[in-house]
Amino acid sequence: MIVWLAKKAIEYYWNTRPENQRKICIYRITCSRHVYNEFGNNGCIAGIRAYFYRMKSCNHGYKLSLKKDMVVIKDCNGNLILENDINPLIVKEFKN
Repeated sequence: MIVWLAKKAIEYYWNTRPENQRKICIYRITCSRHVYNEFGNNGCIAGIRAYFYRMKSCNHGYKLSLKKDMVVIKDCNGNLILENDINPLIVKEFKN
């Protein structure tokens, strides 16, 4: 029941908030898509963990840098996000 409700809430968000009005997620797979997939594939606990991790790390105090010609993000928790997992819009803007 919780999984169904969480997925419906995310679907509601997608249907009522146009993409161009949402914050740009730092991740290639957006936070809402990642959390939705975690709920669907791995259940309630995994979905809740994914939600709190992403909300804690996305768009809050991250730093972009280049390492060996690859863009990396160091999030506010000190974790490194490699270019393959970063939103292509952010990579492109940083490299220009």
